[in-house]
Amino acid sequence: MGKPMNVRRSPSMMGIVSEAFRRSEGVVRSLSATHPLLAWGSTATDFVAGHQKTDRPFGPDSPFARLIERDAVILGFDAPFSTFTFTHYVEDNLIDTLPVPLYETESVLARVIGYEGNENTQRVRVLSAQANLLRREEQLVTYLKNKGFLYRGRIGNTSLVWIQARALLAGAQQLVQEGNHFFDQSGT
Repeated sequence: MGKPMNVRRSPSMMGIVSEAFRRSEGVVRSLSATHPLLAWGSTATDFVAGHQKTDRPFGPDSPFARLIERDAVILGFDAPFSTFTFTHYVEDNLIDTLPVPLYETESVLARVIGYEGNENTQRVRVLSAQANLLRREEQLVTYLKNKGFLYRGRIGNTSLVWIQARALLAGAQQLVQEGNHFFDQSGT
């Protein structure tokens, strides 16, 4: 089962900006053992609520779905598009179009230490090795750029990349509807 994710102490795995945010006053973290999200503001607790109750960390019951509801913009600082975990939510939405299972057949047991210090065990589905091997994210990036959905810019030496969550989902859906995909359809 490995080391537990401690909601108060485990560092962010998404870089220094998210780690600084995690440590900021008033920031809350979802209790997902594998892909916890951070939130701040008057509705932050509602935003992250229940992430630990779904075995699909990117599924319709996850905070990733709430990014669509809230018309969120996804922003990367000195980070490539491939670091946008939201893309896995998009893949979950397109699960029936994938040439291989998105998730491994067997879920794994993972541990989380919550805000009160209590350790809980959750069953979590992890992305399949096959899906990771067949993902062709550069095709999605090219499509999103060509459609004018994906933006890039700079502030000083910092490179930025951003996209609306809805545009990312819609762009991926359009790409698939047009008979293309960002997964190698050979399945091998």
